[in-house]
Amino acid sequence: MKNILPTKENLLGKGVASDGLCPLYQVDTENSCHLFLRCSFIKRVLFSNPLGIRVPEEGDVADWLDAIFTRKDFKLGQIVAIFMWKIWKVRNYVIFKNAKADPCTVAVDIWNAVSEESHSCLLAESRRNQPMADASSPKGWVVQTDAGCFEEGIISFGCVIRDPSSNIFLAATKRIHSVTNPATVEAMVIRWALQMAKDLGLSEFVIQSDALTVVDCINGCFIYADLNPIVFYCKVLLSSFNSVGIMFINRAENVEAHQLVGIGRSIGSRTWTGHIPNLCPVICNSLSVSV
Repeated sequence: MKNILPTKENLLGKGVASDGLCPLYQVDTENSCHLFLRCSFIKRVLFSNPLGIRVPEEGDVADWLDAIFTRKDFKLGQIVAIFMWKIWKVRNYVIFKNAKADPCTVAVDIWNAVSEESHSCLLAESRRNQPMADASSPKGWVVQTDAGCFEEGIISFGCVIRDPSSNIFLAATKRIHSVTNPATVEAMVIRWALQMAKDLGLSEFVIQSDALTVVDCINGCFIYADLNPIVFYCKVLLSSFNSVGIMFINRAENVEAHQLVGIGRSIGSRTWTGHIPNLCPVICNSLSVSV
């Protein structure tokens, strides 16, 4: 709404871009109004099934957003917000990776993201006032996980294992090179943590993750097709333990595993026994682009 996105028109005005043409259709000058309302590619995305949204013929992006959010139509606002986020990502893939974009595929991707977000919001709201499971009971251990996607195809995992007395038993990081979506990465770190727990001979513990959709997929409360292969493998691993639970926790309760993600990105795969390594500011700052 403040027109601060680095569109071709804005970059051209700063002397950065060599031309101002829209990267999606190569016809008109790319500004915010064109990118989100007027581009023929964008109109095809919004008109496609299952979105079916018509944009106003007059006004700019700020007017459109103001009208949507003034009406307080949560569902439409959610769709439009995710639509703009996805379109900006598609636009960048076309420019920087020379990718090809299909309007129908983009529309389905937007709708899937909206459906997943709506499901997560509803579950989080329904659980907000429910007591958390007693993860520190004498019967079991606690395994907290987190993961992050970074530039140049780097994925980093972080895992903290605590004994029944809440003492740190093990802290571990893992760095791999792969390109995938955030939900898949969060599922991958749980699979890694389960395999690590099996190798350590643990039998009763709870896995804690701040990825609600992934937790619900493994617990059978939600189906996300992209995660099916990893979820299946997680369930196979779960069957090899005496008593294991997978539970959702808030990001604020998962700080240590989240910090380990930044460490893993910087120094790679490492393991520490009985403690978590001290974090320098440089490593902590790297967390700003993780998920």
